[in-house]
Amino acid sequence: METSAKYEVPAEPLAKSQAKEFTVDELARAGKTTVRNVRAYQDRGLLEPPERRGRAGVYTETHLARLRIIGDLLERGYTLASIGELFTALESGHDIAKLMGLEHAVTSPWTDEVPQTYSLLEISKMFGNTFNPVWLARAVEMGILQMDGCLTACTAWRQAGTTCWPC
Repeated sequence: METSAKYEVPAEPLAKSQAKEFTVDELARAGKTTVRNVRAYQDRGLLEPPERRGRAGVYTETHLARLRIIGDLLERGYTLASIGELFTALESGHDIAKLMGLEHAVTSPWTDEVPQTYSLLEISKMFGNTFNPVWLARAVEMGILQMDGCLTACTAWRQAGTTCWPC
């Protein structure tokens, strides 16, 4: 059985005689939620309906694991709609990273600025009589400027204009 910090999800389905079963009250208690929430999650399609035995609904550890995941995602600020979209995508075999736009966010450039190279003389002329070498050292510390001998590459003029250089 695979074990995580909060969940114990069977790696393989258990035989019916081995599987732990819950009533709706027991499931809600084990999942640290209410019966009303369990039924609301079922109505929204986030939680599969229980197996019916007569008039009683029987829930399994799979229901409990899913209920705990829903609770964790809600605690992290996800809405029920976004949780539903995530579950639908997973069940359809979609890639989570694509669903969340993670690949695009990580691989896209974070700025459209093109680094430019300046000599120290050019930089000092840009600021006239107000140039202070301490600003240059600070910009290098912040990663805005990169020194290469007597040349300086500025990778973020927008940042330089708002955080380092006096306007």
